[in-house]
Amino acid sequence: MNDCCASSSRDKPAVSQPATLPSFAVRPDVTFPDWSAVTLPAVRDALQAMVGSDHVLNRWSGYDPTTDRVRVALLQLYAEDGQAPAIGALAERASLSETAIWPLLAELRRRDLVVLDGEQIVGAYPFTDRDTGHRVTLDGHVLNAMCAVDALGIGAMTGRDVAIASQCRHCGAPIRITTRERGRALAAVAPSTAVMWQSVRYEGGCAASSLCATTAFFCSDEHLSLWRDERSADKPGFRLSIEEGLQAGRALFGPSLAGLDTASKSTAVASRPFPANGRNGGTYDLVVIGAGSAGFSAAITAADQGAQVALIGSGTIGGTCVNVGCVPSKTLIRAAETLHNARVAARFAGITAEAELASRHESDESVRLLRTH
Repeated sequence: MNDCCASSSRDKPAVSQPATLPSFAVRPDVTFPDWSAVTLPAVRDALQAMVGSDHVLNRWSGYDPTTDRVRVALLQLYAEDGQAPAIGALAERASLSETAIWPLLAELRRRDLVVLDGEQIVGAYPFTDRDTGHRVTLDGHVLNAMCAVDALGIGAMTGRDVAIASQCRHCGAPIRITTRERGRALAAVAPSTAVMWQSVRYEGGCAASSLCATTAFFCSDEHLSLWRDERSADKPGFRLSIEEGLQAGRALFGPSLAGLDTASKSTAVASRPFPANGRNGGTYDLVVIGAGSAGFSAAITAADQGAQVALIGSGTIGGTCVNVGCVPSKTLIRAAETLHNARVAARFAGITAEAELASRHESDESVRLLRTH
């Protein structure tokens, strides 16, 4: 039977057909889901049922680059190590401090893109540290996938072929799937009668504990039907072939690490070694002509982004603002404020204030740090 559940209204929710397929921006030129991976009607219907829910809108509405940077780093480390990374490793990969990481992890949790157990990372779709029964071998590492469709999407997300070891949710019979073409096509499915159930019931603000819990593989259509008949609740979802499941996985997880070429190039620029004499043989990413305050600021900003910058000018670098204007003046004001606060503290019992204003030293040090940035 081609689709044993398709004729049942309780199994296959009604899906409207909008003129434009819904999608959400992930990063420049990357959208979720990747509709270009979808050619089969059942997959389109299943994804529209999922994308039309509030949780998908909440995931991607207002998704910002810094939050995305942490998620990308987390997925990359999961794929490399086979488990959730330590916070220190995640902060280093994302080029952020550990203090800055926590609010961003909380934001990813709010969007249900990361699963936390207290202060411990236990999952980042499609990966989890928990034993779900869906094991994926990727580059020699065995990882746990959140659910069946997540397992099928890992290859396309990472651009690697994978081997999936799972079992029939009804009888426990082993199910083995391998991919080709860097996770974009099926190489083998055993047994050949295997199918999957894609749940679209989202509850409690967490896909891991709702729809993922019932998105599973089955050894046959018969066992999928028996499993459905045994369930007391009427939970909506879609019966998909393994090929259809692979398309759904590609559409859902293909965007996760896509479009990172620009970021990779920036990283490569930042990691290029600088010769000891401060020169690089005439190869620069940016040449700033004019070493006044504006040119100086532009050069510092570009260098912070990892570029090699040549700053050309005459006279003292930084101009009036850096050397005798804004920077020294603000340094003096701040130093005077600190001294004043220290003297005021002496009015309280048991506190002795010992402070002096080293204004010239602080001003010169601030200018020196800017010049040697």
